[in-house]
Amino acid sequence: MTGYPGYIPPARLTIAGVPSSWHRGQFIAWLVQRLGWRHGAEIGVSFGTTLRHLLETCPELHMIGADTWAPNPAAPEPPDWGADHHARAYASAEAIEQAFPDRCVLMRGNSA
Repeated sequence: MTGYPGYIPPARLTIAGVPSSWHRGQFIAWLVQRLGWRHGAEIGVSFGTTLRHLLETCPELHMIGADTWAPNPAAPEPPDWGADHHARAYASAEAIEQAFPDRCVLMRGNSA
């Protein structure tokens, strides 16, 4: 997902006890477990990779996932992110919500 207008590469941080190879979900799960968080929200769920990881690895965590799951002409998106891409992303997120019905709620709409 590089090279589209507005793309900002992810920052790399060094934190004691956190391997640099971890992906975002692993780091957030580490925070959840370390700090005892029980409720959270993800804005911009897309396919739900991070959402799924958090629900699978943090059994006490309840999550709200928000996204438009629709093309957004105001946001920089890759050119191939059309309606079909967003429909597949929403179906993926819905499968996560169905897998964790007591701990996951999706909200479809603008976050602004």
